[in-house]
Amino acid sequence: GGVTAMTTPVRTISAASGRQELAAVTWNSAQNEFFVVYESNERAGGDDDVLGQRLAADGTSIGGAIQISTQAGDEQEPDCAYSSVCDAYLVTWGWKSSGGDWDVMGREVRADGSLPIAAFQVSQSPVATSNEFFPALAFNFLDGVFGCVWSDGRSGDFDIWGQRIDMICAPMIQPEPPNNPIRMGGARSVLGHSGEFVWIEDVVSIAGIGIPFLFLATYRSSNNNDGP
Repeated sequence: GGVTAMTTPVRTISAASGRQELAAVTWNSAQNEFFVVYESNERAGGDDDVLGQRLAADGTSIGGAIQISTQAGDEQEPDCAYSSVCDAYLVTWGWKSSGGDWDVMGREVRADGSLPIAAFQVSQSPVATSNEFFPALAFNFLDGVFGCVWSDGRSGDFDIWGQRIDMICAPMIQPEPPNNPIRMGGARSVLGHSGEFVWIEDVVSIAGIGIPFLFLATYRSSNNNDGP
């Protein structure tokens, strides 16, 4: 038992100009490789973008950086999760459009690094001036769906909201194009405490407990009410 430090060298994943930070990583069990997403302002103009990088099992880079989203405005705090059903990744992040509020965006990235669809909106509050950010992701392999949670200010205080997202792996007769992640039902409030700021730290899938859809989120709050 226990944890043993690996003897392989520390590797540089991105050394581009500008700031590269707030990385997240997931494991692709089918391809035996890692996928890393991170926030970068290396592009001219100074806006923060979301980039990705495939890594072999030994940590060496596979191909170059993947530009997941380079929209106008800042894109920050990315997270990613791997679908073993579709052999593809879902990436989410917070996006602040020029002069606008923060919304949660998402995009599918295939295992080979290709981008089959455009970025889509995971959540946009009906309250025009509210913000949604700090998204976190997990994949429920029993149901084949993703769970996304984020900090949401639509009630005036910041609460935790969540959304199920399905990734369609094969062509089907329906309005959504193939491989288009779609939201399942409406976003819903997961938890909230009055008069405080709540933000997500992590979210994991809990499988095999007889509940069709369950994800456990850990969070921190400005009232020091840390917990699951």
